[in-house]
Amino acid sequence: MRIRNLFLIGLPFAALTIAGIVVTSVWVYRRVSLYQRVAATLPAELKAARQEGVPLTPADLKRPYPVPAADNAAPLYLSVLDAPVPAPDDEAAARVLSSRATEAEKTAVRTLLVRLAPQIATLERAAALPHCDFHRNWALGPDLLLKEYAPMRRYARILGAKAVLESEAGRPEEALRTIRVGARMGRHVGEDPILIAFLVRLAIEAIMDRAFRGVISRNADRPDILALARQTDVAFGPPPDLRYAMSGEVVMCRTAAEQIRQNAVGSPVTVTESASMAPRNMAGNAFEARSISFWRRTFAALKRGGDDPMATLAALTAVDAQEGAAEAAPRGKERPTYELNAILSPFFTTSPEKLAGAIAQRRLRATMIAVLEYRARNRRLPDTLLSLQPAPEIDPFVRKPLHYRREGAGFVLYSVGENLKDDRGNDKPVKKGDPKPDMVVRFPDSPPTAPK
Repeated sequence: MRIRNLFLIGLPFAALTIAGIVVTSVWVYRRVSLYQRVAATLPAELKAARQEGVPLTPADLKRPYPVPAADNAAPLYLSVLDAPVPAPDDEAAARVLSSRATEAEKTAVRTLLVRLAPQIATLERAAALPHCDFHRNWALGPDLLLKEYAPMRRYARILGAKAVLESEAGRPEEALRTIRVGARMGRHVGEDPILIAFLVRLAIEAIMDRAFRGVISRNADRPDILALARQTDVAFGPPPDLRYAMSGEVVMCRTAAEQIRQNAVGSPVTVTESASMAPRNMAGNAFEARSISFWRRTFAALKRGGDDPMATLAALTAVDAQEGAAEAAPRGKERPTYELNAILSPFFTTSPEKLAGAIAQRRLRATMIAVLEYRARNRRLPDTLLSLQPAPEIDPFVRKPLHYRREGAGFVLYSVGENLKDDRGNDKPVKKGDPKPDMVVRFPDSPPTAPK
């Protein structure tokens, strides 16, 4: 009797176990079928991407013409960046750059500059060369190390502080020469076709812009320095190309998919629960198909945006929204086959705004020089930017002229910035980490009073 009872009690558990196996089998079948269906679209996606002009292989990232060794700045940079030097006091350099440094901090930076004089001399030689090719092995994909970017940004901050100290010491010509070195170094970084290089270039430009405006403001009564400043402005070169910067991201994603297919140890993706049910080759193909689809639409959006960063932002935001809606699952998890995109696709939608900010910096700087040149010729400031020749620069954020008004013996010049709102020249963020409401140039430049 007891055996019979136990048997009857066990029947529901057995039924539940069998039901669980059936449900799990159906779930696995559906997931594997999904990967199979998406993987089957890979040839069509690759064909469409080629028609769109999307770079797909490491060979596509190679320069059309090799850089002659005599014109290549990379070996000089590497000789500096690989040298084991003590870490500089970045905080002191940053405070000098922002005109907040104490005399003790300025002395510390001067001491640092003496110690780094050989390295800075090498950077000057490198910056004078026309190109920079680090000969990246793009076939490494996500395993590729880009170790030069962080120290190059660090040295840009040191160069910016150096320019500020040279200007304060009454040597504006030397200060502008130092700024040219930093500006060209930023251009060299941007020669790598990958998004992080684009962002580091913009960061270096912002550092040098802060020092540049200080030199201009301090020497506003010297037409010779204003003319030299115009020449220095050319060193920044044309704005970076966002489409070029995105090129390496496509190859990175494709290489990651190949690592998954090859079961490579360095693969950036741990195959998820749903993907683990499918053969790795099938999962890798599905991941790659989704990735190519995403980048194909991204490059089409970049083409639609053209040279207008805000039009590009709108086009990329639409792609991002489309991708987000496709990825979202009912319970907040990402849908199968989208895992690689979620991990490796950069948070790219802010890139056009950052580009607009860099363009605004350039136009504010050029307009500042033009206003001060007008002042030098006419012994007074213009009432409006319409008095300048050529026509006033356009604010890239709103496609309208930059804002300008006279204030006492000086002026305020500004772009509305990322919030697209005219905050009347207020550049104080509401909270730390927020972008500045407006991007502002003031003359005379009134830095905060440095502590003793």
